[in-house]
Amino acid sequence: MACFNSKKNIPVGKGFIEEQKRIFEKMVLSSGLIVIVGVNVRVHDMHIWSPLAETKAKLVYCSGKNGAIGFNLWNKKRRVEKKDQVFQGYFADHFEEICEEVELFLRNMNLTQVSYN
Repeated sequence: MACFNSKKNIPVGKGFIEEQKRIFEKMVLSSGLIVIVGVNVRVHDMHIWSPLAETKAKLVYCSGKNGAIGFNLWNKKRRVEKKDQVFQGYFADHFEEICEEVELFLRNMNLTQVSYN
C-alpha cells in the first residue's frame, strides 16, 4: 500500500493501487453528485483532486472550518463556475443538510440512470 507522503512510492501491490485509482477516476467522472467528508485538499494527491476538478458532478464538501477554507481556495482555482456546496462544520453538524442535498439530487435525477456497481 502507499504511505501518506507527498513523494510516496507504492512498494507493495502497485498494480492493485493503480487499478483502484482508475476505478476512482471513472466513478468520479461519471457521477452527478459527490459528497466529500473528512478529507482535506492536498493538491499533490493528483489521483484524487484532478478527477474531482474535472467532474461535472456537484461536490458537497464537509470537513470542518479549516478544511472548508482549503477547499474553497482549491475550488476557486479548479472548479470555476461550478455550484458546489461547502459546509463550514463537521459531519455531525451538517448531517441533515447533507442528506437533504442527496435527497434533492435523487429526486431530480432520471431514476433509469441509477447504478449500484
